[in-house]
Amino acid sequence: MGILQYDKKILHKQKYEIILHIFWFALSVLVVFLSYKLGLGEFRNPRQGFVPFWEGLFLTILLLISILRGLIIIYKKSSSYEVIKEEQNQINFWNIFITLVSLFAYALFLKILGFAITTFLFLFILFWKMGSKMIFALVISFLTVLITYFVFTYLGVRFPGGILGWIL
Repeated sequence: MGILQYDKKILHKQKYEIILHIFWFALSVLVVFLSYKLGLGEFRNPRQGFVPFWEGLFLTILLLISILRGLIIIYKKSSSYEVIKEEQNQINFWNIFITLVSLFAYALFLKILGFAITTFLFLFILFWKMGSKMIFALVISFLTVLITYFVFTYLGVRFPGGILGWIL
């Protein structure tokens, strides 16, 4: 396959992805609008539209970034996009297997070990095995568990304590 044909194939795929993202963008804007009509409430006293509103807004922002990125790639016909696209097409079944086993183990050990330990181990394994440095995986996993635990306990959510139930 010639380089020109390869470029056309990539650009065609990119245009298709942009059209798909525009559809999801419109749907997420609709979710934001309808959830706002339901009522947001306050952070300490959320109403029905609170969570869908913020999820829809987050998705809207991500899709807008993705659409703009796709348009830039199409108009620049970037050669770096070819390398990125080739890397994305390679499926690493080992990472998929580790993710599935980790999810199963997370569900299995959540009550036994508790939220803090299980979530820390789960995140650490995923970050580390997906290419992050070990120290980065440790720090990010710890901070994520810490922040999540304190935010949700402040909101009144109780997590499984597990073996640390007497502390947490």
